[in-house]
Amino acid sequence: MDIGAQLARLEKRLAKVERSSRLSSASLDNAALVVRDDSGSLRAVVGQQGDGTTAVTIVNGGPPPTPSTPTAGPALGGISAGWDGGFAGGAIIPLDWARIEVHASPDTGFTPSADTLKATIETAQGGIIYVPATAPQYVRLLARNTSGAASDPTAQVGPYAPTPISDEIGPGGITTTLIADDAITTPKLFANAVTTPKLSAGSVDATALKADAITGKSIAGGTITGTDISGSTITGGLLQTGSSGARTVITPTPPAPLISRPSVLMYSGVTGETLPAAFNSGPVVGNASQAQTVLSAPITGADSTGASQTPLLSLNSTKPGNFGSTFSLSTSNHPSTSDLGYVTLSGVSADTSSGASWTSLYVQDGTATGKRSAVYVTGDYINLTANNVTSTLNSTGLTLSGTISARNTPVIVTKAAATDRVSTTARTADPDLTMSLAANATYIVEFHMYIGGSQFALVVTEWLVPSGATGLKGAIGPASSATEVTAGNNNADGIAMRSGSHGFSTTVTYGRRNINSNLCYAIETGTVTTTNAGTLALGWAQSTSSTTFNRMGQGSWMRVTRIA
Repeated sequence: MDIGAQLARLEKRLAKVERSSRLSSASLDNAALVVRDDSGSLRAVVGQQGDGTTAVTIVNGGPPPTPSTPTAGPALGGISAGWDGGFAGGAIIPLDWARIEVHASPDTGFTPSADTLKATIETAQGGIIYVPATAPQYVRLLARNTSGAASDPTAQVGPYAPTPISDEIGPGGITTTLIADDAITTPKLFANAVTTPKLSAGSVDATALKADAITGKSIAGGTITGTDISGSTITGGLLQTGSSGARTVITPTPPAPLISRPSVLMYSGVTGETLPAAFNSGPVVGNASQAQTVLSAPITGADSTGASQTPLLSLNSTKPGNFGSTFSLSTSNHPSTSDLGYVTLSGVSADTSSGASWTSLYVQDGTATGKRSAVYVTGDYINLTANNVTSTLNSTGLTLSGTISARNTPVIVTKAAATDRVSTTARTADPDLTMSLAANATYIVEFHMYIGGSQFALVVTEWLVPSGATGLKGAIGPASSATEVTAGNNNADGIAMRSGSHGFSTTVTYGRRNINSNLCYAIETGTVTTTNAGTLALGWAQSTSSTTFNRMGQGSWMRVTRIA
């Protein structure tokens, strides 16, 4: 045997075996071949799978790289989202890459989940998918491999608003050239056919709707500029004829401190105006069951206390059995605190058949003067107040206080009770026989006196008149020489009398009967011409200080008649 030749043949046959496939004649009968990595972890199963199928299954693959940032934009009735086939940082697509998931949500910062998954892109070349939506959407992508592992999601893009379809019109969707004159007529727009979400800001410009294009329908919210609205209802919005200067504004929320209820505001445009005129209606503050309508003028200034000043008209409705209807017209909206004074005209009607109604006109000067006057009228009486002095007119007559000013109309004052004086020679005004006189006037004055003296003192009188008054008085009565020892004095028959004309301050002394409680009758009368207003009174006292009284008797009276 040639040993060398035999070795050569064996070497040739071994080389042939080594060059051939190791499994060229192998098979997997109802079995699987597993593939593990260098750490021993299972990476693939080749052959019979656990569910009875035959396949090559890749498992435990690492997460794929993050896809590149998605592209997105509005689409008809939704949005479009796309992937360009790339990966963040220029990473190479892994061989176990399976798909790209497209996630979308109206919420910013959302986390991709089964609820946000909208579609997948199955080709490594990338692609664009359509996402139906009615609200603006944010978009994120993530990649998955054949093992099901997910990459980190991309940053979100958006939001992107859907392009309206069918009956929807989005911002800028209607322009001047898209709607021709008369293209939309009344029958085409029905009540509630166009609501706030359908017409967004800027969707209809000034010329897109011609005059009378929308009539008899309702527009809620929003702003309509530069066109006419006829026969429509506008709810919950702000209407104004301008944004500055003289203008009228209809608003549900007027500026503070105006009462917070829907109002018509009228701005005058006057320099210094701090609040506009306001016209509104609502419940009375503090009485929710009474309706009120208010009209106020613009506020253009304040007094020294900082209180704003504006005329105000208030009309309050009635509720029979609870409160009557009222009105109030005032020159100041802060009458109780203003130092500038004010004028108020107000009234209240009765709320029952037996109730009382009243009206009042009140005038107050600036607080430095303290003067005020009023007329208060009820169904029963009228009060006249002039500079804090009140007179009353009722069914029994007129009771006057203060100055007598009616010409040729006598005013009479009587003593309801006697006045006694002791231990005094200082002549002072009788508490009843007194009256106020006006300046620059002329009066006829009469004092009718029932007087009594004692053996110790007689009655002495003088007139107290306003400063600067001129005129004379006449006096008729028992002479000072008439005493109890004079014949006839006791029965007041044959008394010695006095009769004279004197100045107002000249004293007159009257005689007496037998005792101080048996009275004599005396008259003093004259004409008084004033230059200053003041008080007219009969002053009287004792001729000599005595502890036995002198008397101005009950029924004594005075009469004053203005003649000029």
